[in-house]
Amino acid sequence: YKDLEIPVLIMNTKDKYEEAKQFVVINRTQKGVRQDLAERFLQKAIIREGIDALAKARDKGIMRTVLHGFEWKTTALEVVDILNKTTDSPWYQRIFLPNEAKGIATVSQKSFTDSLEPVLKKFEGKRSEEIASLLNNYWSAIRELCPEPFDIPDDYQIQSTHGVFALHDVLSAIVEHCGVDSAGRRVLTKEGFIDVIKHLGVGVTPGYWHSEGTVGVRGTGKKSFKITAIELKGFLEKNLQGAKGSGWVV
Repeated sequence: YKDLEIPVLIMNTKDKYEEAKQFVVINRTQKGVRQDLAERFLQKAIIREGIDALAKARDKGIMRTVLHGFEWKTTALEVVDILNKTTDSPWYQRIFLPNEAKGIATVSQKSFTDSLEPVLKKFEGKRSEEIASLLNNYWSAIRELCPEPFDIPDDYQIQSTHGVFALHDVLSAIVEHCGVDSAGRRVLTKEGFIDVIKHLGVGVTPGYWHSEGTVGVRGTGKKSFKITAIELKGFLEKNLQGAKGSGWVV
């Protein structure tokens, strides 16, 4: 244990009452590490210790909680950083990173990474650059069909936590309806997405996403995000029938 570091807090109190008082204050008011910072720690941990070592550590005691979902969350962070730094992306400087000024950001890093779970599970094994390219095409298609919410994001929910959870949830269904090329691969270009997303009908209109519209009045809980995703999938299935293929092109 010679290299084991242990944090210690020493209080110089005058009696047992003061000691107990400080103990209660510290334990009732302590603030946990911000989750967005914890995600950044996981990213560094993989670089420092390697995926195999972390996978083994995850099965031991408290590390099970600390390392939960590290496999896809670190990829999600890489995707966030690419989208947030790509100047032609609808998400350029729109994702609020830890320890940085909010600026024009509309959604937090934590909300965005959490919303990516179904996307990353569907495209498991793809590089973060490929997934970021796909998402850039996807959101660029949405922006072209429904530009107003991207011009005035504070008045709409499309680039909020609600929007990213719902639209990333419905992405898998949209991909299944995208056309295929001569090799049978899905065409996941901006134009390929537009051909499908336009069939969402009211789901890609400003009124639907307005803060006082259909989505805005639903609330901010995960249950409301799911309701919106289910509704969007319903619009899609009502208006469009998909083709089958394998692989994908961006």
